[in-house]
Amino acid sequence: MKFFFKKITIILISFIFIFILFDFIYKDKSTVQTVAEIHENNNEEIKSILIDLRDETLNDSEIHIIPSKISFNELYIKINYTANVLTVYDKKENGELVPLKAFICSTGSATPRSGVYKLKQYKNTWVPLFGGVYGQYGWQITGNILLHSVPYLRNGDKSSLRYWDYDRLGTRASSGCIRLTVEDAKWIYDNCYVGTEVEFYGSSDPGPLGKPESQKISSNYNLRGWDPTDPDPNNPWKN
Repeated sequence: MKFFFKKITIILISFIFIFILFDFIYKDKSTVQTVAEIHENNNEEIKSILIDLRDETLNDSEIHIIPSKISFNELYIKINYTANVLTVYDKKENGELVPLKAFICSTGSATPRSGVYKLKQYKNTWVPLFGGVYGQYGWQITGNILLHSVPYLRNGDKSSLRYWDYDRLGTRASSGCIRLTVEDAKWIYDNCYVGTEVEFYGSSDPGPLGKPESQKISSNYNLRGWDPTDPDPNNPWKN
């Protein structure tokens, strides 16, 4: 009798063990399938989240941790201080540079004349500048050289644009920073990342996409305090 109960106990224990093992394997397989489905079906959503986080990336090595299936285009910026044109390129894996956008800008006497730099960690929607003025969408390139909008007289006040400097876009007008329209500065702010390479050079040839034109606003007394390209819904140019 004891032998019989012992045998029954062993059978029950074996059955329970097999059941637990089967349940574990099934759940693990189900989990893997679920992750695969999420990765496949929500690829764009994951990519969007990563794009929101990439401004916190501190160096290129961290960028390459992202799976190849969810990768960003690597951008490359060239600033022509002679023509006062900034051109953004799509940098391919083989090193080929394909021009994407050209922005009119203003450079200055302290603007680097050569070299390749990387966008630093310091960036902000409003940044203080020399002379007690402020810029929108500022991003440090090297030292005191930043990318930013045309200066404003008051911090956070979009109606205090130095309109006379806006009319000088496309010419040497800054102390050394790279001035852009708000729309263009915001594009770089939104689409580039810490570590994006920035190359300085000088040439009478503006670049593969030419030199864009910019609007002159000084004569419009009622609206000239605003950058006409600013996407802010309160921008009077939009109304």
